[in-house]
Amino acid sequence: MPFGSEPDFLHRINKIVSGERSLSAEFLFYFYGGFDWNPTCAYTYSMSSITGNVDGFMCGETLEQKFIRWLLQVSYFIPFFIIVFKMYLLKNLGILKNNELEFRFVALFSSLTFPSLIYFTGVAAEEQITLFLSLFISVFIRNLFVTLLLLFLIFFVEIGTAMVVSLFLLNYFFYHFILKKASIKFIEILSLFLIVICFIFKMQLLTILFYLPIIGNKVMVIYNAYTLTSYADVVDKYPLLFRPLMTFISGVFMTPHGIKVILLYPIVFYFLIRLYLKSRRYAYDYNAKSGYVTLLLIFTFITCTVFVLPGYSNAKYYIFVLPFILQNAIAIYGFKPVVHFSIFCSIVVCIQLVLARM
Repeated sequence: MPFGSEPDFLHRINKIVSGERSLSAEFLFYFYGGFDWNPTCAYTYSMSSITGNVDGFMCGETLEQKFIRWLLQVSYFIPFFIIVFKMYLLKNLGILKNNELEFRFVALFSSLTFPSLIYFTGVAAEEQITLFLSLFISVFIRNLFVTLLLLFLIFFVEIGTAMVVSLFLLNYFFYHFILKKASIKFIEILSLFLIVICFIFKMQLLTILFYLPIIGNKVMVIYNAYTLTSYADVVDKYPLLFRPLMTFISGVFMTPHGIKVILLYPIVFYFLIRLYLKSRRYAYDYNAKSGYVTLLLIFTFITCTVFVLPGYSNAKYYIFVLPFILQNAIAIYGFKPVVHFSIFCSIVVCIQLVLARM
């Protein structure tokens, strides 16, 4: 990665290396403290450019810094690889009987090869920890105790991310409750209705959340920041209809400095459209409703959130839902095609970044 081209890099890294640190930041300080964190990269990318350059191969980051960052990122990945390998052995021995749990872990494993997830798990910020905790929710979503425990840990680390995860979980359980009582057509109409309401009322919908426990005060702070402080400039930074597009682009791969891979966007968009249409057909023709409803609620949730919260257009807030999407893809296309597609996307990003540094 070009050093420092990460969401709110200087703010996040200063929070880690400053004197006032949370427990999670204290953990990261053990690795990141004592280094000079001043990026020197010169980027010729822009939000509208197709190609560009990154001047300075090391970007002001020492080899030791790079190694420690890579080592920390890989250390987060190790538990996933161990669990998947152990499940593989147990299945071959005939001990593992929970096929659904295995399927969810396989989808999670597949998501770890996707470029944006690799990128976001490598950022120098507390969100690095909350992302890995959030990813486990896709595996244990059917276990309420484990899900709530993970949510509590996320709140403990970073309340902003926890808010998004909480709202997603509320939508997830709401949609799957409705699925037991109503038809898919009704859920589709409901999704369209919610998107239209969020598009019309935008930030004013936040006032409804003021009275919710735990997150109410945080929501009020966010609303005041958007309406009463200089942060209000974010509201007009991107046109309303452009926000979901920005979420999609950063969800594939894009850094705050406009470093992106144009080739991948139409490819991934085509993949998602095909996945959605096939999931919908399976839901209507073969009664495979759950996967389609999950896809529908993810699209609705992200679209509504970016309409209401303009500062939450970056995919870093939603990348934890990727395993849910890949669960659907693996169910339809199989594991190998999905993971090969994901690895192909990462290879294209790597090639683009290497060419940009030459």
